[in-house]
Amino acid sequence: MSENINARDGVVEVQAPSTGAVQALAQVTGKPRRARAAGSAPSNLCGESTKAGGACRTPKMSGRSRCRFHEAQHDPALGALVATDRQRGGAIRTVREFGLDIPVDLSTPESTRTVAERVAGAVLAGKITASQAQAVSTLITAALRATEAAVTRDLEELERRIEEELEARGRG
Repeated sequence: MSENINARDGVVEVQAPSTGAVQALAQVTGKPRRARAAGSAPSNLCGESTKAGGACRTPKMSGRSRCRFHEAQHDPALGALVATDRQRGGAIRTVREFGLDIPVDLSTPESTRTVAERVAGAVLAGKITASQAQAVSTLITAALRATEAAVTRDLEELERRIEEELEARGRG
């Protein structure tokens, strides 16, 4: 692509590469570029018409042919869920709505690992979102760092006591 920058207005104009440039790149890399039909969306995008008249650029729902909002127009159950989310300002479903109850005990490395395993299982089962799991992961990391700091402090104290004991024996 070529860029023309208009310094006075601060506008960047981008032009698509010429067909010859695309063909030359394909010859150099050995990877031919397949042309897409005009107006068609990539296979992972919704492609339904938007209010503005363009193709929807939102990814499709897993196992569906449209994005969440366009699919909701054809699926009454999903439509009710989307309507509820819209009433709540678009907030995502919370853990409580799923009835998920993971006891959180980060006091020992073993219990922390158990929490991590349960959260991973909940993500894989679709009971919590990846972003919710990431929040828990951040808390787990903080807890493990605090545990590591405490162990390091205790180890340093033991080493200091051993050195004092050895010095006392050496003088005696």
